Amino acid sequence: MSLNDIELEDDQDYLIQGDIDVHLEYLTFMIDKDEFGVEILKILEIKSWSKATPLPCAAKYVEGVLNLRGNIIPIIDLRNLFGIKKKIHDDLTVIIVLQTEIENEKKLVGMTVDSVSDVHHLNKDAIVLTPDIGKDRLSDFLIGIANISGRMVKVLNVNLLVDFKIHDEILCENS
Repeated sequence: MSLNDIELEDDQDYLIQGDIDVHLEYLTFMIDKDEFGVEILKILEIKSWSKATPLPCAAKYVEGVLNLRGNIIPIIDLRNLFGIKKKIHDDLTVIIVLQTEIENEKKLVGMTVDSVSDVHHLNKDAIVLTPDIGKDRLSDFLIGIANISGRMVKVLNVNLLVDFKIHDEILCENS
């Protein structure tokens, strides 16, 4: 089943805002051996990795905050958020800064990834819903999976990644 085959209700803004455009560009990146993708229009910038300032009592998946041209943004360690083994950051590690709007409020968040892969043009039929295989941390953050040149790329829901209230709900459900 593709995203084309389902109808979304008004209260499902977090699944996807509106319908996916016929052709969108997605940036793909690696975390461990897994390839992920995010809609390129939601990316503010990609910057080389730099140590974030830790915050006391922050969730364990939050590396800290960075000052990005006057904006203090939280940095998420996707490995930690998704329950993937920790890795020491290297020269390929980057921070992808995401920007979206939720309930008329601009949200910015950075996410640490192992490396950036490529940009791909996809249409909405290329992204299929994630099969129901039970609850896990990762599947709750996915829009679906795209087959790109024989590789299964997990397409992330940017609105969920930038909404920390939703993180708590998802992580509590999966504990």
